[in-house]
Amino acid sequence: MQCINSGGLPFTPTAKIPNAQTLAALDDEDDNNVVYRNVEELSSLWEVL
Repeated sequence: MQCINSGGLPFTPTAKIPNAQTLAALDDEDDNNVVYRNVEELSSLWEVL
């Protein structure tokens, strides 16, 4: 109810700045360029794990 009463969130949202390791991992993933057309294709990866 505080959200409604104050007209917004009862805290200030903040975003953490990713560290170098996280940024490197995200950059590596971009190089793969794998696109899944549906959930079934994506879920096939879970079966392997």
